[in-house]
Amino acid sequence: MTKKRRSLKQKYYSKDHWNMKPDPKEAIRTYLQHVSSSPYQTVRNRIILERLMPARLDNMKVLDFGCGMGYFSIEMAKRGAYVEGVDLSPYAIEAAKVFAEDWHVGHRCSFTCI
Repeated sequence: MTKKRRSLKQKYYSKDHWNMKPDPKEAIRTYLQHVSSSPYQTVRNRIILERLMPARLDNMKVLDFGCGMGYFSIEMAKRGAYVEGVDLSPYAIEAAKVFAEDWHVGHRCSFTCI
């Protein structure tokens, strides 16, 4: 008998997760709390930021497709890139805009809901 695997969406998110309308500041706080408390997220992000992403992205243009709340978009902007982030969720895009302004890289980031 094989065990049926649940998709990532089923495993981690409630049925109405993508339709929620959270306050952007609260969404960012919850996301950062989740990332910092999850060993998997911590290791994954460290590998991406320290080993895969160049330390300097001066004046590069980057497309972050499926940017969510813009975590990696903002990291790339902090390294000097101009980033266009796109996502399906208008609420994630709104949070990404607030998040970018909080990190003072709003002038290097543009977020669009598709």
